Amino acid sequence: MNKNKTLGLYYHSIFYMVIDKQFNGVTVYDCPELIHEYVHYIQDLSTTYGLNKVNYLMKMITYYFYIAQNSEEIKVPVIDNSEYIIEVEDYFFLLDGDIELTKYEPDIKIISYDLTNHLFEKLKIEVCSCILKFSDNKTYNFGARTINEGMAYLIEKNFYNNRNAPIIPYHICVMLADYIYKDNNLSDLDILALCDVSLMYSHPHTTYICILNLMNQEKKHFSNSKEIYTYVLERVIFQENKDLMDLLTDSHKLAQDAFSCLFDEKDESYIWLSSVFSAALNLRKKSFSFILEYIENGNKIEFFQLFQILGTPLIFNSSNEAFEIRSTLLQERNPSILMAYFEIYRIFRGRYSEIKNRINICSLIEFCKNNSEYNVNSKCYVNPWERTISDELCPFSAVMSKRSINNKKIVITN
Repeated sequence: MNKNKTLGLYYHSIFYMVIDKQFNGVTVYDCPELIHEYVHYIQDLSTTYGLNKVNYLMKMITYYFYIAQNSEEIKVPVIDNSEYIIEVEDYFFLLDGDIELTKYEPDIKIISYDLTNHLFEKLKIEVCSCILKFSDNKTYNFGARTINEGMAYLIEKNFYNNRNAPIIPYHICVMLADYIYKDNNLSDLDILALCDVSLMYSHPHTTYICILNLMNQEKKHFSNSKEIYTYVLERVIFQENKDLMDLLTDSHKLAQDAFSCLFDEKDESYIWLSSVFSAALNLRKKSFSFILEYIENGNKIEFFQLFQILGTPLIFNSSNEAFEIRSTLLQERNPSILMAYFEIYRIFRGRYSEIKNRINICSLIEFCKNNSEYNVNSKCYVNPWERTISDELCPFSAVMSKRSINNKKIVITN
């Protein structure tokens, strides 16, 4: 876990975060970074795009485990030349857009944007990329991740007024609203609402632009931020002729089905995931603008009430100590199993660990060191797949054994 670039990092679809500060389960309530990263957790659970990404990652993990199970020898990186899989990855890469914390001049402005249509033939989907051009002639690929970050920053700023952040990506949503919505009287909460409702579509970046253009054409004004949700629900129906709750419910089911490929329905991880997904869906059904209602008064205590409903992801501090604030409504879980699935998937894809600049190490070492249930040995540092299930409890080897690949030879080829 590389924490050198940012004070906070949330691992989308895996449900854990790293915050490079020293705190515990009590002092965490006064941590701006926690609020920011927790918003990403809410986005994963309660938006169409977040659930689509969960579905995508779980199916990719399942697919690469299937390849490994059917290989006599697992060569890393596992190469798959399926045109369909390549196209799926390209599709989500386009939707995500840029995210790097690039240095830009503080007074730059957006001077144009260019929408280019892309056809994904295997998926039978057309989607536009959106390239922003700035006054310093630099360009930026605007996508869903920028909307995720812009929304999280606005909520963080709502509680901590003096929070500063790089223009890219955190201020792009505000800048784009200034550029498109000519008669701009939008507050931070208005733009937060626009971000949230855009993430309720499968293509959030083009949705965000379409809504702003429609508002500009109609010279639309709002007396409060909640009206933006009502406006979009009534005026913007352009995806498969479905309303937003239908889209969300469909994505919720697909994500839950994807987890059933990794976990038995009686497994505590599956039960926890199913219950937290349902809790988030119920929040949205009860009030489509629920996130706005938990933050609009600037009262952190109201925001933290969400912990009692959704719990928190696993949180690592600067000492690599891990803890979570559990919901009173959800079953307890073992977060290490899902993390182990992702860690093995990382190795199969030939990606470097963020704690060491190499492939053949387990990134869960520090987590296991601070967990009395697990035993760390030399194999964790070099070729962790050579551990066996009899090496005492280990989430990595437990998953390898469950998927019947613990006796496979793994060879790194690059």
